[in-house]
Amino acid sequence: MMIRFLLIIIIGFLYSDSPVVAAISKVKGDVKIRPSTDRKYQSAYKGQMIKNGDWIKTDYGVFLGIIFLDGSNIKIHENTEIEIKSSRITAKELKTKMFLAEGETYGNIAEQGKGEFKIETPTAVASIKGTELDVNFDFNEEVTTLTVVDGLVEFGNELGTIVAGSMEAAQATETESVEV
Repeated sequence: MMIRFLLIIIIGFLYSDSPVVAAISKVKGDVKIRPSTDRKYQSAYKGQMIKNGDWIKTDYGVFLGIIFLDGSNIKIHENTEIEIKSSRITAKELKTKMFLAEGETYGNIAEQGKGEFKIETPTAVASIKGTELDVNFDFNEEVTTLTVVDGLVEFGNELGTIVAGSMEAAQATETESVEV
């Protein structure tokens, strides 16, 4: 199944004006996607290509699975808004930054090698190198919570950075340093 989606991504990349960086592997409910070149959100569908700069929005009871060209899997939970920026470094390595404006995402990120995978929120940045993790940004409280299931994640804000390991959690706000 994963090979099929990687093949779809590669074919989409070869025949696309804009760089394709991922594909939608699972959709539950009416997920909305807004291309970087458009102002309107449209309904997303399974197998749809995700391009650099696309925004994705989920409402209550809505879920989305994404597979990136490097094999990383991301699950976007309900009530989430996220921007995906990514560019190819090599055939299977990407430089990816996801901006989580609100909500939660769970990821099983492939080993990055020369690549880079970051999840940024208004209050923190998580730099990931082959890790299973969950990142949640509470818009109302302005708090980012990182939970590392397996691996290591560099997590921080302007006031400091920590390295969180397997089965550790950390929080960051705009006005306080990161706490494990």
